[in-house]
Amino acid sequence: MAAKLVDNIFLINAPAGSGKTTKIKSMIVNHKIKHPLDNILCITYTKRAAEELKKGLDEEGIHISTIHSFLHKFLRIYFCKNEMIDLYMELFGDLIRGNIENKEEKEHVLARNKKYIDKFGCLTLEVIKTNISSIYYNETSNNHLYKGGLSHDSLLIFAEKVFEKFPKIKKRLTQKYQLIFIDEYQDSAPSVLKMFYKAGLNTSSKLYFLGDKMQQIYKNYDGSFEKELKTLNNEIKLDTNHRSIPDIVSILNNIYNDKEFKQISSDKNRANKPDHHQE
Repeated sequence: MAAKLVDNIFLINAPAGSGKTTKIKSMIVNHKIKHPLDNILCITYTKRAAEELKKGLDEEGIHISTIHSFLHKFLRIYFCKNEMIDLYMELFGDLIRGNIENKEEKEHVLARNKKYIDKFGCLTLEVIKTNISSIYYNETSNNHLYKGGLSHDSLLIFAEKVFEKFPKIKKRLTQKYQLIFIDEYQDSAPSVLKMFYKAGLNTSSKLYFLGDKMQQIYKNYDGSFEKELKTLNNEIKLDTNHRSIPDIVSILNNIYNDKEFKQISSDKNRANKPDHHQE
């Protein structure tokens, strides 16, 4: 039995050269013309991609950033709440306890524990929790667990749990943003995809996942969002390749071997031939 499609959440498969960035920009501009008071959110995978999208879109109500930057800005007003600190200890308590015990006697952990004891007189889960006044994103790949610091990966884990445990925060996302784009979904962590998917369900906001599985660069996506992908509305097609000549487009179509990804050459490239003859 086929999964029921979700009307307001879209999947746009966009192979190389299909004009994905141009499509996102045109959708944002057209939406703002029709709904000038709406807020639009676009999540990109890298800062460079965010900067590219921002060109020509410097307008109030259009928010473009990386996922880490957005989640930090969106959630930080809650980070000093006791409920957040409780959740932090619930998620990372075992990891903190392991560092305190330091059974492998790692020297850097010994030094860190000694430094903490010298400053606070004692090192236990209870003392650490008492001394954390707020959670924060430390913008590195390492946690600062004794201080409430979240690394890149931990921020995503923590944000997913926040959305699950506090529905009002999840609801705030679609109340604030009427149009949401997740660019390069194939390189996004499944937790991020599920976070936005669950937030967008049964709302008036429109959510778009854009990307191309064949262009996966990073190993963040593990395939665990496939069930949800099958429920997404895929009526929007980007089937014109604006970059390549017909011979290359034909090769790409054979590589993809999927009618959902099949492309045609643009008018300007349709008559172009390769510079060399194939043997």
